[in-house]
Amino acid sequence: MRDSAQAVTVVVTHSIRPGREQEFEAWLRGICAIASRHRGYRGSVLVPQENSANERHIAFRFDSLGELEEFWSSSDSKEWRAQLDELVSQPSRYHQEIGIEHWFTMPDGAAPPSRHRMMVVVFLAILPLVTFIPARLTPWLATFMPAWLAGIVTTAVLVVLMTYLAVPLVGRLLRPWLNPARRVDLDSP
Repeated sequence: MRDSAQAVTVVVTHSIRPGREQEFEAWLRGICAIASRHRGYRGSVLVPQENSANERHIAFRFDSLGELEEFWSSSDSKEWRAQLDELVSQPSRYHQEIGIEHWFTMPDGAAPPSRHRMMVVVFLAILPLVTFIPARLTPWLATFMPAWLAGIVTTAVLVVLMTYLAVPLVGRLLRPWLNPARRVDLDSP
C-alpha cells in the first residue's frame, strides 16, 4: 500500500480533437488555476510530447495522495473536467506516481522501470553534481554573499540541474536498460 503522506504526481494524457487545440489550451490554464487554489498543490507541468501533435501530457503534483484526491473530487475540479468531453476525442488517461517516479513517466504506455534502476539513474545524475558544483560554486558565491545564502543558492542550482538536465540526460542515455520491452495498460489497476 502506498504512503498517502508522500508527494504524488498524476500524469493525465489528453487526445485533443483536431481544431480544438486553442480551446484546450484555455481549458488547461483554467484547470491549473483551479488546482493552484487547492491545499497541497505543488505545480503542474505540460510534459513535451514527441510523436503526436494532438496529444498532451499534463503532470499535476500535490504534497500527498489525500490532497490530490481532495482536489480531484472537489466540485470545481469535476465541473471543469466535465468540459473536456467537447475537447477530446477519447477518454483521458491517468497515471499516478509517488516519489521520484515522475522523472520516469512513460506516456506511451511502456512499463515504468524498477525502483532499483531508477535509483541507479538518480545516483549517476547526482554524483557529478554534488562532487564538483558545491566545491566550486559555494566558495565563489561566498565572496559576495553570506555563507548560509551561498549554500542555499548552491542547493537551488543543484536541484534545478538535477531535475531539468542531469536526470533527463542520464535517463535518455540509459533508456534501453531502463525500459523493459513489455507494455502495460496504465488504466488498469
